[in-house]
Parts: sequence; structure tokens; C-alpha cells
Amino acid sequence: MAEFNGIKITEYKDGRDSATGTLARGSTFNNEFNRLYANDNYLKDEIDKLGGASIDTDVTLSGNSDLKIASQKASKAYTDATIAALIGGAPSALDTLNELAAALNNDAGMVNTLLAKIEASEQQNLVYNYDFRYFSNQRSTIESWYSYKHPDGWVFTDSGTDGEIGYDTVSECCKFQTSSDGAGTRSLRQALHEFVNWKKLLQGKTVTLKAMVKGANATVRITDGVTSQSAALQNTGGIEEITLQIAVSAVATELTVLFESSTPSNTIEVYKVYGNRGNYAIETLPCIIQGKIGEVLTYDATETPPTGELELNGIELPAGYTRLNSFLHGKFGTGSNGRSKLRNGRGMFERQWNHGAGVDPNVVSRTTRGDGTTGDHVGTKQLDAGQRIKGAVSMQNLGYPSSGNYSSGALSNADLISYFVPSNISFVDYMGISFDSANSISPSTAKTSDFETRSINYAVLKTIRWC
Repeated sequence: MAEFNGIKITEYKDGRDSATGTLARGSTFNNEFNRLYANDNYLKDEIDKLGGASIDTDVTLSGNSDLKIASQKASKAYTDATIAALIGGAPSALDTLNELAAALNNDAGMVNTLLAKIEASEQQNLVYNYDFRYFSNQRSTIESWYSYKHPDGWVFTDSGTDGEIGYDTVSECCKFQTSSDGAGTRSLRQALHEFVNWKKLLQGKTVTLKAMVKGANATVRITDGVTSQSAALQNTGGIEEITLQIAVSAVATELTVLFESSTPSNTIEVYKVYGNRGNYAIETLPCIIQGKIGEVLTYDATETPPTGELELNGIELPAGYTRLNSFLHGKFGTGSNGRSKLRNGRGMFERQWNHGAGVDPNVVSRTTRGDGTTGDHVGTKQLDAGQRIKGAVSMQNLGYPSSGNYSSGALSNADLISYFVPSNISFVDYMGISFDSANSISPSTAKTSDFETRSINYAVLKTIRWC
């Protein structure tokens, strides 16, 4: 790179007064000057780095004004490029912050729309299992779409005998078919209000719901127990997007979404259902249920179930737990009110399901879990048991017991002591004593306090999530 070939003013000193300053002369000055200001190409490169623009101009030390102009041009080019990127091709009427603010101020509808969308994005999805991914009640062998049975969290009601509900793996949707012999309205519904403090969150608020549905002769409805909003399917032959909005009453008793039809043998496909508080339903919001309804949790430092969970104590579910009742579906029996019972696991150990492994030798004798299901299935039970221990001892020719093995199994010989046998007793013919621990184990005594085979353990609290 060529050295600077302009005029060097060598009378300048280094900035201090004439008495102490160093004259700006000599090879040191020339070398440093040439290094910093080698030529106009070096300066142009530096300006390009700062301004992001190529500038074709001659720069000399004597032309300080030219350097200043070049720098200003570079800064302007960089600023223009940055603003262009910021406005992203906005029309001239909105290409400054002032114009944008004025436009927003002149269009109250635009402002309200933006605020409403921001509010909705801060909410949570009220619909559990909104895309029908959970089917805990499916049959062990999937032979058809209705082998999946009803989806978790949802309740299917049909008064007939041949109504079906399940999951279509091809269309990836929940599908139900109304019965041919039923009467009145058949429905698929979910109680959206079943979570803690729902009244505080929903009463007096606007809720927007969106459903993706396919079918005919059916209605989508949302109700708060006071009023309801609904829309009928238009039988377009394709998936319809239904949007419903309800102003939840200040005295609302529920918030339930329903898919209803009174037409016999009618097929409805439901792809997605989601909704939240506000004027817009947003699909990507996290669900208000933090976890999976029906999951079992363990605690070892509290005796009080956390909010949203119930202790596994065998009681019948109270009213208002329809989403958990949908999951349990009477597996552990039903109570007098027709609702599912919780598993009663108090004081019991857990054992992983054998599932054909052949590890549990008594799997066939496992007793009902509550709904009549026995054997090698989740939820079935076993009585306590102890491993069988056997042994025996025999006594023969006791006149001379100094040698020989007189025991077997769990028993062993004790020290043998010789003793005198009267002359009128020639020998003892035979005497035997046996031991079998199984003699003390039977169904009638197996659950009493005087027999239990167990390992060292500590007690924990088991709960099940309902919201």
C-alpha cells in the first residue's frame, strides 16, 4: 500500500506546550503518520466499515472538509439502510413513527384489535385434549376407529344401543356416530370450567371458542348455564371452522362446549377445539391443565393433596369431576351415584403390570380391580402371601440315636444325646414331625395383622390429578 503523499505539517507538537512538547519530526513521526494515514484507500475502507456504503472520493489530510463529507455520506447511507429495513416496505403514509402513531390514533378499531389479540395471547387454552391425542380407555386390540372409545376429558352421551365414538387414524380426528335406535339429542361434550377458581377467571368475561368440524345435521354450542351460543354445520362436505363467542354471566354455573345431533346414524368428525378468554381463540396457547388428567403423583413430605389433585382413597368421585370421571370410566368400580370410584391404594405396595412377562406366578388369580376385570391387567389386585417353607424330622430306633440324619428341608439335626432304654422296651418304631409355613397362610388369615411378608418401607401420599 502506497505511503501518504500529501503535505505533512511538521511544526505541530504532541499537544503539550512548546516548553515540554515533542517536535513532530523525524522517522518516528513519519512511520506513525504513514501507518495511520497510508493513503486514501485505507480511509475509504474504514469509512465503508462504519457506514456500509462505498464512497468514491479522494481524501487528503489537507482536504479535511472532503473527509468530513465522506463520513457524513457514509453515515447517511447506513441510516437510510437501517430505516428501510425497519419499515419493511411500509407505504409512505406509515414509514415514520410519527405517521404510524397518527394512523393508530385515527383508527380506534385497529388499536382495539391489536390490544384484543395481545390480551388473548396471554391466556390459556380452556379445552383439555383439544386435538384428541389421549384415549386411555381404548380397547387392547384396535380393530376399528371405535376401538379407541371416548377421548379423555370428553363425555359421549347417546340413549341408543349402537352409538359409537373413537378416533380415525386416517383423518386424525375424533369421530362419533349417533345410534340408529336412540331418541333425542346425542352429544359429545366437555366441561371447560372444571379447574380451581374458575369463577374468578371466567365469570363476567368474554370467551371465544373455535372448532374444526366436518358433518351435517349437527350443532356446535357453548353454554354457561344461563345463556348459550350455537352454530349449525353447513354440510359443505369439508372441514368447517366454527367460531363461537359468549359473554359469560356473572352468575354462570358452568362453561361447557357441546357437539350435538338428533339425527340417527349420523357421523360427525371433530378435528380440533380450542378457546380462551378474550375476543380471539388461539390454538397455540398452553392448556390451563398443567399436566395430564389421571396421572398419579407421589408425595413424601405432606399429608394434604395439593390443589387440583385427589387422594387415592377409594371414594366415589364427587359431582363436578367429569373430566377425571371420563378418564377413570368406572375401572375401579362406580358408586351409588353412578360416578367412578378412585383406586384405593392405601397401605398397599405397587407392582408393575406383568403384561405376559411370566414373572408373576399367580397372575391368573389376580382379583377384580372394580369393574369385573381380573387376571393380567392394570389395576387388578393380589392378596398378600409368603413364600412356602417346608421341612421334616423323623425319630426312629431312638434307643441308639448317635448317628444318622433325621431331618430334611428347612429343619436340621440337633445334638444327639445317648440315653438308657429299659430292657422291656426294645425300640420306638417310628415318630415324625413336619413343618410347613403354608399351613399358616390362607385367604382367611392372609390379611390379618399376625401375618405379613414385607420389605422395609416408608409411607407416602398418592394422589391423582383432576385439573
